[in-house]
Amino acid sequence: MKNYKINTAFYLGGPELLRETLKNNFDLDVEYYAIIDFTGFEKMVDVLAPDGIEIDVEKNMSANIGVSLDSGLQKLNGKELLGYARFRKDAEADFGRVRRQQQIIKTMSNELLSTNGALKLPKLIGTVQPYVQTNFQSADLFNLVKDIALEPPQTVETLTIPVENSYTNVRYEGVGMALDIDFEENKEVIKSFLEGDSTGLVSGEDAVSEG
Repeated sequence: MKNYKINTAFYLGGPELLRETLKNNFDLDVEYYAIIDFTGFEKMVDVLAPDGIEIDVEKNMSANIGVSLDSGLQKLNGKELLGYARFRKDAEADFGRVRRQQQIIKTMSNELLSTNGALKLPKLIGTVQPYVQTNFQSADLFNLVKDIALEPPQTVETLTIPVENSYTNVRYEGVGMALDIDFEENKEVIKSFLEGDSTGLVSGEDAVSEG
């Protein structure tokens, strides 16, 4: 059995192999998925917030993200926000990228669940649909969006895997740097998180991702 980074499962076998990998390693049964490409993300942001999404950019960013961002509170358009989400050329590397992506998810969720955001949902779905790969049926997707719009959640909870002190950095030949994690500990944390038991959670670091 070869050791690969978890995102290699998606590269080799698409969403189905990734779902199987998550089930085998984390006992996490992902029933539905939606995958949006870079173009779709940019268009989604620009439809949802034509004037931009307000983000406090923590530092100057430009390396390998296709845009140049200055530090400070500002409104980012779709291309700029995508660049912010992708940046990892600093001391935090993937750890910082995951943290910023969670920040974006929460900020965009707040925008989407606002009154103006809910009114834009039909246009938003129509705009990004060509860029989304999903196993949702159209009717189920519209019902889900309708339910969220009518009864928006009060908060969006996130969890980063692997959790702190549950992994070591290793280098595999032909793969590069990766995280060697304690699967049993992380499975328990995921279970506690999904069951709403915050007492069983440990503060997290980064998910296994591309290096």
